[in-house]
Parts: sequence; C-alpha cells; structure tokens
Amino acid sequence: MDASPASSGETAAMETTDTAISLMERALALLDRDAQGKIACHLQNALDVARNVSSVDAGEQLSPEEETAFFERMEASRAGASRA
Repeated sequence: MDASPASSGETAAMETTDTAISLMERALALLDRDAQGKIACHLQNALDVARNVSSVDAGEQLSPEEETAFFERMEASRAGASRA
C-alpha cells in the first residue's frame, strides 16, 4: 500500500525544518572559523538531534572539566601559532 502524499502543512513544516538545519550548518561553519569551539559543539549536538543521528554513549562524553581543558589547549595552540 502506498503512503499518502504529504499534506501542504506537512510539506511547509519540512521546508521550514530544512531551512533551519541549513542555517545551523552555516552558523556552525562560522563558529568553527572563529574558534568558538564550545558553542560549535552544542550547535553540532542540535544538528545531530535534527538529523536523528545517534547520540554519544555515556562513557564517550567529555565531562565539563575535560571539555574546558580541551578548549583551553586548543585556544593556547592557536594563540601560539598566530605569534609564529
């Protein structure tokens, strides 16, 4: 049995969602370019949810302290590279 075609309301909602995802992808690229890693990570999580990508298992997720340390190392590395 064939699925019924989507109603115009469902189609409009899908288009709105697609537009929102596209904007989030653009924002993610800008945040990456500006070295805004913490914000980018949270936006990437939102994109994963929107795309129905499976989330990270509990043991694979960084603790807030590990996340902070990671981004501090990354920022220090970028600062050192810009001085060279």
